[in-house]
Amino acid sequence: MLCASINGVELEYIVQGSGEPVVLIHGGIYADSYFPLMAQPLLANHYRMINYHRRGFAGSTHSDSVVSIRQQAADCNELMESLDTDRAHIVGHSYGGTIALQLAIDAPSKIHTLSLLEPALVGYVQSVSELIPKLESSVDMYKKGNIVQAIDSFCQLIGGSQYRSVVDNALPPGAFDLAVADGDTFFKVEQPSLQSWGFTPEDARSINQPVLSVLGTNSERVFQQIHELILSWIPRTETLILPNATHMLHMMNPNGMAEDLEHFFSRHPLR
Repeated sequence: MLCASINGVELEYIVQGSGEPVVLIHGGIYADSYFPLMAQPLLANHYRMINYHRRGFAGSTHSDSVVSIRQQAADCNELMESLDTDRAHIVGHSYGGTIALQLAIDAPSKIHTLSLLEPALVGYVQSVSELIPKLESSVDMYKKGNIVQAIDSFCQLIGGSQYRSVVDNALPPGAFDLAVADGDTFFKVEQPSLQSWGFTPEDARSINQPVLSVLGTNSERVFQQIHELILSWIPRTETLILPNATHMLHMMNPNGMAEDLEHFFSRHPLR
């Protein structure tokens, strides 16, 4: 991992391959969630893959104060500038999907295509009410100091009961322990930021780039409704239904994800 000084913080990043740039914005919990995707030859051999750890994750700067989604988008923008990347295919998963959407609003010239992997637009769909009691239970565990149980509870909620085997088999060794170490970021920094973030239909309609909305076949109903919301709000949206996957999409089916991302990118080349 290399390190860049961005907006007063240090961000870890890695650049792999050559070709049209692809910027990967990870979600909450697992800083190295794109590790399986980076290993896919279909992407690694044809694109310049830029993968970074956001504020509060792994070796990037941690903070106890709330960091807005707009600031996270500004971090991505500045990192691209520092890497001489004027425009790229942007891929955002979960919380990273909200950052990608904010980047599309604040710096649209940076985005050539936008791939949204079940973005965390949870406040905009009715079925979130089904998750609230379990989410509150995870937060309560965290407040009581049971951070391992809190992370486990949340991951089971969105990733399914077998999530841990996916983490242990697909991600680098120690990925769950790193998630626990980064738990303060998820519960203290990013949850409040997500709750205060605003994204409107007007914002969505301003996104004119090609968009790929990705949904796992085994994902919770809240993500199905988010997928439908994106299709109805954002004009140029295409659909990918990823088989054999929960919200842990690219961690569970990296080959399928790589194939469909490559098809999407090649249909909308930068040149």
